[in-house]
Amino acid sequence: MAHPWLTHGALVLPLITGVIGIRLLQDPAATLAAVQFPVPAEPGARKLAGSLARFHGTRNIAACYLLLLNWYRGDETQMGLGLLALAWMSGMDGVISIWQIGGGQWNHWTLLPVVIGVSAGLLGFFG
Repeated sequence: MAHPWLTHGALVLPLITGVIGIRLLQDPAATLAAVQFPVPAEPGARKLAGSLARFHGTRNIAACYLLLLNWYRGDETQMGLGLLALAWMSGMDGVISIWQIGGGQWNHWTLLPVVIGVSAGLLGFFG
């Protein structure tokens, strides 16, 4: 059985993802600016950027929901594997940020070591 902090982490980490998703749905331009992603000035491009941000927010909320279901069921292996998917999602978001704007990856990678560590603990890598 994993330490309770690991299962608490499996609850908190998806909630962070969900809050970011809700924020992206509410105000995509402000959220993009907060993570140093340039918001286009041209109306058509601005609308497209807002729509893509909302897609991203919807994805975050769906991932949060699925990870919270894993937590609710209490299966540590399922929680750990789900968090690995969250780690992949965050990692690739950082890579895409590098491709798109040439930086800003640490806005996505900040919690990546924590997500991987909690996942490893839930999967039994620490004993």
